[in-house]
Amino acid sequence: MAKVRARYYTTLRELAETPEERITLSNRATLADLIETVASKYGEEARNYLYKKGKIDPSIYFLINGKDSRVFSGLKTKLNDGDIAAIIPPIGGGSEKNNLREQFYLFLGSAFNANKLQYASTCSVPNCFHPCSQSSFFSFFSLMNSPPIFY
Repeated sequence: MAKVRARYYTTLRELAETPEERITLSNRATLADLIETVASKYGEEARNYLYKKGKIDPSIYFLINGKDSRVFSGLKTKLNDGDIAAIIPPIGGGSEKNNLREQFYLFLGSAFNANKLQYASTCSVPNCFHPCSQSSFFSFFSLMNSPPIFY
């Protein structure tokens, strides 16, 4: 049996009444199996949230140990004992200048390619975006005003 930590946000967090829980799956379970388990456990509202027209909603992102599941085998990714699976809700809105969805996806990109992503920091140079000695990883909310750049 594989014990997987499932992390929830927004709707699923409200339904589960917890931000994270351990779910026991079979040894050969996939990400799709975890999603079905969560949908079954939390009822019709969870199922409607996770599935669209009978298929897992493609606008929802799934991270396995901090990496986008699409860099593995997507929904067919095998889950192992101790894995952490985060179910990331779709995000929309914002203006062209400050597009929240785009910034969030850039943030997700850092989860599987942090070596190429540098973040603005509290550097003495105003609006500094270069990787200086004071650089630090900012949270998602900091990205709203300090966009990441790629090198």
